Amino acid sequence: MKKLETYTGGEYSEEQLLSDLRQRVAFEKITSYEEYKGLVDEIVEEKRAFGFFHPDENLEKIKSDLDSRWGEIKEQLERHKEKLPEP
Repeated sequence: MKKLETYTGGEYSEEQLLSDLRQRVAFEKITSYEEYKGLVDEIVEEKRAFGFFHPDENLEKIKSDLDSRWGEIKEQLERHKEKLPEP
């Protein structure tokens, strides 16, 4: 698992970003890839603004890597939806 550098010396991995993303996707009820890509941009920008990335970090690569995980997240959402009881 690749660790990302930070200004403060701490580390923030892609898996941690993905975990944050999963939570926000569920909370915001994201259902399309376009909405997901917007959320990826938003979360990466939030983390950048708070200093979670080194100034030389390739944020476009990070976004691309997270974008590519949409299928996995969508599948998890669909499985979760199947387990919910009918209203």
